Amino acid sequence: AVVSTQSTGINTSQLYAELRFKDLPYNAEVLYSTNWYLFGYLLHYVPFYLMGRILYFHHFYSAFIFNCALTASTAEMLFSRCASPHKTTMLRVALLSVVVMSFVAFSPLAYGISVDEDNKIQGHITWLRWLDTWPF
Repeated sequence: AVVSTQSTGINTSQLYAELRFKDLPYNAEVLYSTNWYLFGYLLHYVPFYLMGRILYFHHFYSAFIFNCALTASTAEMLFSRCASPHKTTMLRVALLSVVVMSFVAFSPLAYGISVDEDNKIQGHITWLRWLDTWPF
């Protein structure tokens, strides 16, 4: 059933204004959205972390989307707290450097691992095997 706003006395424009974040400072808006991204990430990641079976990439895709949004939101919080543009630029360069180095380091796991004639992993990625239970 559709409820008329005239009969209930609800001012929809006032309700809409209250639901928006006009009264919150910018950092509070970002913090609010960051909390939701963290909640979504944990909601999708923790159940698979607790499983005792082999997990594949498709198990983590939904958590990955929230992780991307969480990373961007966290970076925005860091950038907005910097007073000088020089510090903001330095933070952006550092973050971009970490992203590029992570891609270079972990791309063999995503695109395929090189092995030699004896079926042994080549030495440049053996340091990626952090746990003995990992099968590569």
